[in-house]
Amino acid sequence: MKIEETSDVISVGGTYKEMEAIIQGLKKIGFRWDSIDRVWTIPVAKMTPASRRKLQDLVDPVLRVGIDQEAAIRAFWERERMGLKNLYGLQFSEVHGGILVAGIPKDLNDDVRRAGGVWLSAGPGHLFSWQTSNPATLESMFRTLEAYSGKKRKNRDDIADLLGSDRSYPTIRVQVSFDAGYVVVSGDTQGLKDELKRRMDALRWTSPKGWVAGVDQTTLAEVQAVLQFLDKAEAAAQASAPPSAGPTPPRRTNQKAQDCARCGDTVPAGEGWLHPELDDDDDRVYWRVIHKDQAHCDRVLNEKRERARAESVRRVSIRDAINKIRDIARRDGQYPSGSNRPPGERVYLGDSRHVIYGGGEWVVFEPNGEYLWYVQNNGADGDDWSYNNVETGGAGGIGHRVRVTDELKALVEIARGS
Repeated sequence: MKIEETSDVISVGGTYKEMEAIIQGLKKIGFRWDSIDRVWTIPVAKMTPASRRKLQDLVDPVLRVGIDQEAAIRAFWERERMGLKNLYGLQFSEVHGGILVAGIPKDLNDDVRRAGGVWLSAGPGHLFSWQTSNPATLESMFRTLEAYSGKKRKNRDDIADLLGSDRSYPTIRVQVSFDAGYVVVSGDTQGLKDELKRRMDALRWTSPKGWVAGVDQTTLAEVQAVLQFLDKAEAAAQASAPPSAGPTPPRRTNQKAQDCARCGDTVPAGEGWLHPELDDDDDRVYWRVIHKDQAHCDRVLNEKRERARAESVRRVSIRDAINKIRDIARRDGQYPSGSNRPPGERVYLGDSRHVIYGGGEWVVFEPNGEYLWYVQNNGADGDDWSYNNVETGGAGGIGHRVRVTDELKALVEIARGS
């Protein structure tokens, strides 16, 4: 709420929620609605000392509530900002008028309005004002955003784990891979594009990669549907291929050990057929080797798929353990101020290779075993280094000190880096 007085007029303005309780009182004093400036006004000449006291009695409770709300929101932001700024798919920043959040999906618009958020195209993003947002509803809204971000991050990680090893379908000449945040379907996809897009609507043609879908525009279920379709197409192509589609009569056996073009396993000399393939790029025929025993190829391919599934399960369990450690440390731990150097040896969580680029996570058990530090490296280009409270040998990291429990010990064992 804002009260302004000039030499001619006194004006009172604010949000509908702020003004609702005092409108009738303003009318009794003599205020009238100014539809152009959208404020309630009264000429200064009409204001008596008694009228001024009545006005003060009207607005004081609202102003006190506004001050209390702003203090509550600022305290919440100071307490939660580090965790909020690390949410996947969302960007939180402090601006002059409040908290600006970019990346909120449209299906949460009702929650945004209830929390007092307004859209700013200049942001772009939703602004939650220090003065007009409701603290309790705002905190509930941000908890909803945490859950949304967690689902979005899990979807990305699940897809990355599923496609950790590129999927190759040699008979139909198609490959599926995960490249820099995109699902890529490449190869001879001309006759498959309608079926692919029916299962993954976000696919778009991009030269020279092929069919591409951003990981945040698709789902794990859609990726699985595409892989299942390609598995069936590959199996059908292998089953329906006539003998002449492989080695052409008279069949020639391999004279030296080579990798099988179908399953990738080594074919000992004399145990495979030579198979001609035309290379479209240079218009030359190349001789590939395939196993005489197709059952051997089937076994090898099945074993590879099982290993890929087992590896995917292992990665998911590591990732889930890391997420739980992070949540426990932020929820139950302390954020020591200053520049700290946790005593003890680092235990890296997940892939430690990211550490040299300013990323990665680790824990440090204190010598007495009662506390551990969870440290998130925060030294990459673009990171806000002002939050760092742990010395890392680089730009620093964000650390939380939390009491060790049996649950945390078990989670660290699962999450130990590779």
